[in-house]
Amino acid sequence: MDGTILSNSQVRGVLVSGKGNYESFMGLNFQGANLAEAELVNANFTKANLSYATFAGATLINANFTQADLSRATFVKANLQRANLSKTLALSTVFCEAKLTAACIESWTIDDTTLLEESLCDYVYLKENEQERYPSSGKFAPGDFEKLFQEVINTVDLIFHNSINKEAFIYSWQQLYIENEGIKLDIKGIERKGDDIVLVKVHVPPTTDKEKIHTSFFQNYEIALKTTIEDKYRALLDSKEEETARERQD
Repeated sequence: MDGTILSNSQVRGVLVSGKGNYESFMGLNFQGANLAEAELVNANFTKANLSYATFAGATLINANFTQADLSRATFVKANLQRANLSKTLALSTVFCEAKLTAACIESWTIDDTTLLEESLCDYVYLKENEQERYPSSGKFAPGDFEKLFQEVINTVDLIFHNSINKEAFIYSWQQLYIENEGIKLDIKGIERKGDDIVLVKVHVPPTTDKEKIHTSFFQNYEIALKTTIEDKYRALLDSKEEETARERQD
């Protein structure tokens, strides 16, 4: 058993019994483990390797998965109500029909391969310790949670400080189309955050390299901004020179 997940007595124990309520499995390796239908209420899986594991139908109410690797794990019909999923890696993770009401999803990492179809969720928390309830009141309509977070996955956030330079923005936007061969981009919303931050949300196709879009946009924006400032400064100097010339003539 050396070198396998069964080399750890705690892991062996819960795999055999299917019960681990209130136990700590912090940092342990459960890669590929079958914990379907297991009872794991209040279990602590902080920083554990749960990739490829199966938790189908498991009871995971109030379980702590902070910083755990959930890549390619299966949580079909699992009960994850009030679970802490903050800072988890959940790429290609299956949450279909899972119960996620009151779960904390602060800084979790998901992408277009994360499956949330028919997940059951009235609301979530965006911060630990039941902070930043979302939605703030009421609850998601059926299917809203899935749609909302698929939308987040396919969104690039452009953050501007103080204000947006219109000329530089238009130039950068046009360059994105040119550099990405007519990619379909849609501005979904513009929000002001506090006194000095403007957030522009851009919807992109599912297979888009979002980091590339973000980097490319701001590289072009800075170039255009510098050019715009230089042009305005040059125009101001020209105006001053013309004014000085007229004064000398007078």
